[in-house]
Amino acid sequence: MIPECPKTTVTTSIAPALVDGGLLFSIGQLTPGSRVEIDYATVVGPNARSGSYETTVVGTAISPLGERVTTVPVEVQVLVTGSSFSMTQLLIGRVFADINRNGTFDSGEPGIANVRVVTASGQSATTDGFGQYNLPSLAAGSTLIAVDPSTIPEGFSLPDGESRLSGAGQLLRTPLQGGSLLHQNFALVPASSSVTPAVPAAASSTEDLLDTDEGSGGPAVVLQIEPERQSMTAGGRDSQLVTVRVLDDEGGPASETHLLLTTTLGMLVRAASSGTGGVCSPHARAEEQPALFRQADLVTRAGVAYACLLSGALPGDTRLDLVDRSDDTVTAFADVSFDLESRPPILVAIGEVGVGLSSPATGASLDSQRVDGQATVFYQDSFSEDDLMTVVIRSKAGVNRATGSSGLFELDPTTRTYAVMGDASTRMEIAQSTSRLFARYDRGRSYALFGDLRGDQAIVGRSGLLEFSR
Repeated sequence: MIPECPKTTVTTSIAPALVDGGLLFSIGQLTPGSRVEIDYATVVGPNARSGSYETTVVGTAISPLGERVTTVPVEVQVLVTGSSFSMTQLLIGRVFADINRNGTFDSGEPGIANVRVVTASGQSATTDGFGQYNLPSLAAGSTLIAVDPSTIPEGFSLPDGESRLSGAGQLLRTPLQGGSLLHQNFALVPASSSVTPAVPAAASSTEDLLDTDEGSGGPAVVLQIEPERQSMTAGGRDSQLVTVRVLDDEGGPASETHLLLTTTLGMLVRAASSGTGGVCSPHARAEEQPALFRQADLVTRAGVAYACLLSGALPGDTRLDLVDRSDDTVTAFADVSFDLESRPPILVAIGEVGVGLSSPATGASLDSQRVDGQATVFYQDSFSEDDLMTVVIRSKAGVNRATGSSGLFELDPTTRTYAVMGDASTRMEIAQSTSRLFARYDRGRSYALFGDLRGDQAIVGRSGLLEFSR
């Protein structure tokens, strides 16, 4: 029996070379039967995004006969997950009546409801009944936000020296470049001291409807959707009450029924209650989860339930679909149009330039530059009473941005955002584009759009156009 030779372990450091975007480890000459293990660490940088990534490893060698030998590629999966910290920024603020005209919010000065604020990237928020707003998902870096002049109520104006075109735009930035809480108030000057906005009364719970009878009829057979109006004004500030009725086989109110109401455009929020039924406040609150903006769970009382429909940011037609949760064969639908609203121009634009005065940092990329810059522009205007032009441009990812997408989407539907307690403002993304350009021209009931939206995967029987960005 031949005794086994003792194994010798040698640890050495190998500096890899960067070749075609990969790492090349040169091991040197190996003796027969030897084994080599290479340990390396994957560093997740600040610009990494959550998701699954694959690392491919291939070994090559020259045999004693001079032949080149290549191993089968081996793939290693690296999963990048979100941490407790985020570079996403939260912006809160208030639009208020500057009674004493000092430019700051003072105790006793009322907030102004239903005013829209817009960022240079096309995110918007409409103030609640107390003038408060929040944007919970701003990308890292500098932010420019302005008041939409078309939403300033009658009897108020921007302070002296502020342009209506720019909407009294304010530049916000933090030394951290992200992951911070930003704050910006906007003062509107009343035309006279007697002009003060009305503060809405607190709405009662949706559970306290006048008729508390849950309904003693039979199961649902017929569903009905009754919107107050067949047309609404686009822009995200118009709202209306949608009444849902559920009837049994005898035509009377059905027993308590759980329903799902969805809309293809705009947003659905819960309706407040009053002594006579549902009430759709113009400052109705949107759900906290973005993915649920376009659906609402309803429970009937005495065969009736209520929801509030908020118009979309841009013109179009929406379809309201209603289905019984316990029987998906019982359905109903209704169509509502969001009509064009002529508006004055608004321009919200920001540009950044970065200059590196010292030598490149260790490990800098090959395409690093001493001077770099970017610009983001939001523009909206009506050239006549029957059209609307919307253009949003982002030249590239921000100079001082540590993370975020290169497109215009900033609100990720898969990310939970936490709205500020007591703030009932509503939010929308006007520029829905996965590229750096969003352009839309509306005229009457027609429009032309470029948003570079990614299509669906190929499915037999569907349009081949769905497979392309457009």
